[in-house]
Amino acid sequence: MKKDITIFSNASLKEELNVEVEILRLLWQQDFEYPQKQIQISFYHCRLLSDEGQIKPLEVADFRWIFVAEFPQFNFPPADAAFIKKLTKNFKSLVE
Repeated sequence: MKKDITIFSNASLKEELNVEVEILRLLWQQDFEYPQKQIQISFYHCRLLSDEGQIKPLEVADFRWIFVAEFPQFNFPPADAAFIKKLTKNFKSLVE
């Protein structure tokens, strides 16, 4: 299963940001229901394989690296809220 996820994730990230990653482990997965659809959202701890200078917003409006302490300054989709809260409180324990 991890291999399929890695291929899909790398394809998506290559298409959207021109980067490749190595997935280290699953951090969070949850089902979330919006009024119009239900999704399963997954967050992974990854290692960037591409040169950071290669990152380009190809299929996204914009991107930026931010610190965990900056999370409250941004509006994340409702499906992300529980993980963002957990990540904000337990960042070091999640990615070590």
